[in-house]
Amino acid sequence: MGKKAILGIVLTIMLTSVLTLTVDIRLAKATSYPEIINTKAAGWNPSASGNIIAFTTVEGEAGQDLNDDGDMWDWVPRYYDTSSDITTNTPATGTQPSFDGDIIAFVTYDTNIGQDVICYYDISTSTVVNTGIVGLFPSTDGNIIAFDSWEEYVGEDLNGDGDTNDDIIRYYDIPTGTITNTGAVGRDASISGGIIAFTTRPLIRYYNISTGAVVSTGAIGDSAHVSGSMIAFWAWEDKLGYDWNGDGDTNDSVIGYYNTSDSTTTYIKVGWNPSIEGHIVAFTTSEADINQDLNRDGDLADSVIRYYDVLTSIVTNTGAVGVWPSIGGDFIAFETGENWINEDLNEDGDLDDRVIRYLLLEKPLPDTMGELKTEIEEYWQTGEIDNHGIIKSLIVKLNVAQKLVDKGMIDEAKSILGDDFIPQVQELSGIHITVEAADILIKSAEYIMSHL
Repeated sequence: MGKKAILGIVLTIMLTSVLTLTVDIRLAKATSYPEIINTKAAGWNPSASGNIIAFTTVEGEAGQDLNDDGDMWDWVPRYYDTSSDITTNTPATGTQPSFDGDIIAFVTYDTNIGQDVICYYDISTSTVVNTGIVGLFPSTDGNIIAFDSWEEYVGEDLNGDGDTNDDIIRYYDIPTGTITNTGAVGRDASISGGIIAFTTRPLIRYYNISTGAVVSTGAIGDSAHVSGSMIAFWAWEDKLGYDWNGDGDTNDSVIGYYNTSDSTTTYIKVGWNPSIEGHIVAFTTSEADINQDLNRDGDLADSVIRYYDVLTSIVTNTGAVGVWPSIGGDFIAFETGENWINEDLNEDGDLDDRVIRYLLLEKPLPDTMGELKTEIEEYWQTGEIDNHGIIKSLIVKLNVAQKLVDKGMIDEAKSILGDDFIPQVQELSGIHITVEAADILIKSAEYIMSHL
């Protein structure tokens, strides 16, 4: 065999090795999970907003008298700051926390009246306020706390139907100290931007604070959670009346969302207890329900955090074992039982505790041409696009498409994106544009086209 032939074989082997390594790296990146950050704080029912995660802790699990009342039997509201990695105790006792702004709303059993009442802790002033209002399951938005009250416990027919057998949605204004009775029968209130979503079984409904109108979405579901115009919820298949995921039974729970702006309902994935913020819906999925080992530990025994992007219809599996997800801007907080993952998360020498953890959301896809141009420029800086001429070419196409949109020439703009921009990215994918970057550019362009 000649030297040239041998050299050719060696080069082929080397090239194959490099390509294989590149594919392996890309596959590893594609199937990797987001980093999970352990707060090491024992806690239940996280509620996240901004950089704060509020939760309640059983003193016995923490091994401390957290509220300094001389015993270790209480449930104490606490909060963790993701920016400083500091957990702060409040002097209060209570459960069912909901956090927004500086306010942690929660429920405390008031021994003076023998009922659960709505309370709140103001982080900015370090003060606890007992409103004295009978209620459960508070939800906070700014200075408003929404909740539900059982009429019998209030001692009043709140919806005027002649009995005291109903749960009624009410809300409390912190600055004025006033209570507003919506008169709507429902449970599990969630408030955002003047909309209070709730469940009047079996339907999801909402109350508009500005108009006083109660609207039925017509969607079957439970555990409503609202953000802007979107209401996320979950529903049992047997309540929907069909096998939604086609697995031969109607035993699964399904995540859905309702858009108040166009009155549409969409069911998306198998799961329960959703949290929505903007266009991201986080939820928990039982591996057994979908017959998938989501955290790759060799069994189907776990409940795993996943999230869905309403804009792109992409579901992301985080691989994180946990329940009760709560979105706080760019992260998802959740609770994990130590025995679920066989790890002493709060380092107290046992596996008996629930511990608060969180993970960072992946960067969302650009959904405007301006954001897409910025993304392309960032890819040049990171080396994910390695030719500046390609950068200029792609940005020129986006500039042309935007000018056409500005002139009302929508079909022509779509043609630029669909017939010029996307094919160019596809042709250069894996050559001058990394596969991951190309995939994001294509999906973003497709989304923009569909919304022009």
